[in-house]
Amino acid sequence: MAKKRYDNAVTSFSRVLSLQDDPAASYLLGAAFLQLKETEKAKEIFRRLLDTGQGRAGIHLQLADAYRAANDTDNFSREVGLAGPSAKDKPLSSSPMASVMADAAQLTSSLETVKPTQQERAKIDRLQVELRTLLASAFNDLGTAEARQEQYSIALAHFHEAAGWNADIAGLARNTGIAAGRAIDYPECIHALRPVVAKNPQDNVARAMLGTALFATHSYADAVQVLTPLGDSVLQIHELAYSSRATTTLD
Repeated sequence: MAKKRYDNAVTSFSRVLSLQDDPAASYLLGAAFLQLKETEKAKEIFRRLLDTGQGRAGIHLQLADAYRAANDTDNFSREVGLAGPSAKDKPLSSSPMASVMADAAQLTSSLETVKPTQQERAKIDRLQVELRTLLASAFNDLGTAEARQEQYSIALAHFHEAAGWNADIAGLARNTGIAAGRAIDYPECIHALRPVVAKNPQDNVARAMLGTALFATHSYADAVQVLTPLGDSVLQIHELAYSSRATTTLD
């Protein structure tokens, strides 16, 4: 919920509720449905929540917060009205979703709510970094294997997945740029390989691919600048032969 991955939240809370009833999970599931514009599903969840016997006025206020977070002004106003006079005393948070999360914490729940200590939090953070790096490396290795089999589009998708976990792992930007060039996605190729070549000017493979992508996108002056250090060796690469001759003429 905090990262706005509401589809994943729906999956998780639905799984929780398939194992046990839980008012907090029900409320957050309904709030997630609202964010996904699945209002009828949210209303069904909220109807069951109102039947749990907890204070109805308070629940109507919490439902109002969920509707406000989803910019559903009609249902927000309705729930405020159903809450009655108590609605006037409830302060509004500057962050609608923060109100939703705070409301969920007030509901009866059998889920774990104990906050970790500072030391435990630091350990959890370190573990998350390690796991994200491990996942990024796995996707990078998978993409590399696919690129070797000339499955460049699939490889590129897995390089993107790797970047989603940790964009800073060694070689990922280069792999992404090379795969993008082979997949004829020249704008991404240029975006990925510019910093690679700037950091390692001796990387002739990356330089050649970057120069080709620049030429293909009609950035001829930039292509000349990138390809010139390759000298005559560029003519030995079939894909670059035409662009090299053309940029030489343009120069």
